[in-house]
Amino acid sequence: MTVSIKGVIASALALAIAMTPSHASATIKVGDRAPKFEMTLIDGSRISSTDLHGQVVILNFWATWCGPCKAELPLLDTYYRLRKDNGLRVFAVATEDSLPAYKLKPVFAALAIPSARRIKGRSASWARCRPTTSSIAPGSSAMRNPARSTWPT
Repeated sequence: MTVSIKGVIASALALAIAMTPSHASATIKVGDRAPKFEMTLIDGSRISSTDLHGQVVILNFWATWCGPCKAELPLLDTYYRLRKDNGLRVFAVATEDSLPAYKLKPVFAALAIPSARRIKGRSASWARCRPTTSSIAPGSSAMRNPARSTWPT
């Protein structure tokens, strides 16, 4: 029996996403337009949802205290390294109760995924919610973790 690395990564990613807790209140449903946002990355550059229009985007809201996050982040990073040349965009956004950015530098240095230190807009509350992973389809449709039908706002 042979096992492909793509299959292993896809299975592990699905498991990690399914295990990630979600925010309790939500108003944006799968298929709705994703809310506009702007992120300030660790390097100081800024990127907005408008800049990402037409691309597949994964926003991973994680925390240092989150066990599933510790498993999920390296999987997302590996998947990003494999698919970034195909236009996949993945961003790691630390929740506000994680460690300060300077203490996370070793983690950020090991990741190919760009890390955000701040997010503004209607989606800014995402950074205050429990860790979760959400995605945005190329047409800017909100898609949530497959096990859930809504997005935090």
